[in-house]
Amino acid sequence: MALNITSELVTLDGIALSTSYGRIEVRDGVSGENLICGLAVYASKPAFEAGRGALVVEDPAFDVTAPLKTYWVMPYSRETDGTDILVLAHDYIQGELSNLGIQSTIVL
Repeated sequence: MALNITSELVTLDGIALSTSYGRIEVRDGVSGENLICGLAVYASKPAFEAGRGALVVEDPAFDVTAPLKTYWVMPYSRETDGTDILVLAHDYIQGELSNLGIQSTIVL
């Protein structure tokens, strides 16, 4: 699974990307009460598949150049949230990006 990011992102080098591709990683926290989620942004899916490195992009919430947050710790309950933590992580990160005005779609 991945995110197709449809909002413009700008790298810290000033390169504007009209669209980009995000890969998400997730693991269950030691306590079992949270998930640790990470986002890696690539110029495109082909760039990811070719082994190109992830990009550092600007956080649109700041007036100064600052990197976009790429990790989150989200609350998690196996009983109420279920066991598909990859889907949970995609939904959570998509929501966090949306709060910043960054639009994306989840790709299976």
